[in-house]
Amino acid sequence: MNEMGFPVTREFLLKRIGESFRVMFPREFKVKDPEKYINEYYSGVGHSITDYKKLMFPELTDLLEYCTRKHLICAITSNSKHERLEAALKEMEIDKYFYRVYSNESLGVAKPNPLFYTKVLEDLHLSCEEAVVIEDSVHGIAAAKDAGIYTIAKKENYFHIDQSYADTQIDQLTEVIDIIEKKNQSK
Repeated sequence: MNEMGFPVTREFLLKRIGESFRVMFPREFKVKDPEKYINEYYSGVGHSITDYKKLMFPELTDLLEYCTRKHLICAITSNSKHERLEAALKEMEIDKYFYRVYSNESLGVAKPNPLFYTKVLEDLHLSCEEAVVIEDSVHGIAAAKDAGIYTIAKKENYFHIDQSYADTQIDQLTEVIDIIEKKNQSK
């Protein structure tokens, strides 16, 4: 973002992990047309900084396979650009596991607004009680929790994000399987 004329510190960026550029640019930089800067970011430095296959958790496929075997609906949600999100899923070769892909572009609202997840549940015809959300950012955790959904935080040790608002925190994605099994047994 410094390359685009917006001088920011590492601390500034760390506090905004998971936040929508559509929300951040107008608020923080008084930008009237955030799309111009979002497109510039993603076509420049934002395009080249992410190798999704390297970032993918090794146990993610195991969790997705479990969900497929159990006929669970998997959807992915993000404040990222929709096209970038779909490209990342294809690059990681996991797009086939997701019933729907939701972005703040497609929903018209961004995390941390709980309406983000409310709209997802409505589209999937699910209640809060039928859903489980796995999140990693403060904004995503807040959106899911405030929408009344059981929220699991995937711990991360690089950015030191405060995930304490989540219902539980996990080290490995396969721990979600035990959580789902326990939730199903208590029904």
